[in-house]
Amino acid sequence: MLDILPLLQYLQPEIGATSVRQLSRIAFAMMAMTGRVTMFSAR
Repeated sequence: MLDILPLLQYLQPEIGATSVRQLSRIAFAMMAMTGRVTMFSAR
């Protein structure tokens, strides 16, 4: 589940520490979501 975090560390020299920290928080939150998650947008 946390396999993406080392990939973000690999990108750190290119995108910066702040962006890596933000992306890791987003990735962790997405992996922690339960239930059905969709891209559906109600209009």
